[in-house]
Amino acid sequence: MSLIENHYVITQTVGEIDRQKWSSFVEGHPQGNFFHTPDYVDLHREVKGYTPYVVAAFDSREQLVGLLVAIRSSVYNGIGRYVTSRAIVVGGPLIDDQHPEVAEMLLNSYCKTMKYRAIYTQFRNQFDTSKWQVAFQHVNARFEEHLDILIELQKSEETLWQEMHPKRRNKIRQAQKQQVEVRELITTEEREQSWHILRNVYRREKLPLAKKVFFDHAFDTLIPKGYLKVYGAFHHQQLIGTRYVLSYKTQIFDWYAGSDQKFSSLRPNDLLPWEVFLRSKAEGFTRFDFGGAGKPNVPYGVRDYKLRFGGTLVNFGRYEIIHNNVIFAFMGVAFRFWQSLH
Repeated sequence: MSLIENHYVITQTVGEIDRQKWSSFVEGHPQGNFFHTPDYVDLHREVKGYTPYVVAAFDSREQLVGLLVAIRSSVYNGIGRYVTSRAIVVGGPLIDDQHPEVAEMLLNSYCKTMKYRAIYTQFRNQFDTSKWQVAFQHVNARFEEHLDILIELQKSEETLWQEMHPKRRNKIRQAQKQQVEVRELITTEEREQSWHILRNVYRREKLPLAKKVFFDHAFDTLIPKGYLKVYGAFHHQQLIGTRYVLSYKTQIFDWYAGSDQKFSSLRPNDLLPWEVFLRSKAEGFTRFDFGGAGKPNVPYGVRDYKLRFGGTLVNFGRYEIIHNNVIFAFMGVAFRFWQSLH
């Protein structure tokens, strides 16, 4: 579907977007990240339960000047799909600074499409999107403060070590003394074990997790291209912890992580991030994005855990667009009920 608006062409048909132009636009944009790329869309196109949506804007010279990538996830199919669907936009809309008016066009086009396809959309900003605040307001988006933690890997290893909390350094030393080793996962069996660790963690925390076929697809498509690295913490050849990180341009993004609870005394959750910092730094990456750290002034154990590795708190916030207020309220109650049963 394409439409002409104020001398721009807006399309939501992936086949109409030249893949090379798409990749080049994301690669060349200062805020472009993996979650804007064709590979990210491809990752979800082949997996049941996910539907990617892409809105792109082209100028009169047919140059790509704006992009929005959303992934809708559904718990059920058929009639239950709509009432169990939400969409996530990681990284926010990507807009050429010379064409700021495109932001509102992309958001308007997107909201019209999603009105009957998802209950709500959440924009998880990975950079400052304040310049598009008015565009978000015009589609009735609600802004919430939300923190992230960034580790600058240009610093020396000594500085990174000293910026960690003393107790975190001690736990890393404990893991090393107990001969816990970290390396990338190689075999299919190791990857299977890794997914089982994640599944157990998410079950314990009563959180939904993508099905195994999603991770299998990520292994097969992203690892060969260098976009995904999966690390494991091993003790006497047994996998006791794992960490999935996405790499794009100069940045590493912390994606999934977990450990076998039986081996918590071996400190895999302390050693793994540190080893990932060092390996990523050695490979030329300059920033580690530790991901969500909750809302300011609200206690959050995950934030406390991450901050003990050092880093800087940033507040890029999140936008939320509710496409159906009644069902949104109902699904909030339903999700809490689901958590109580697991």
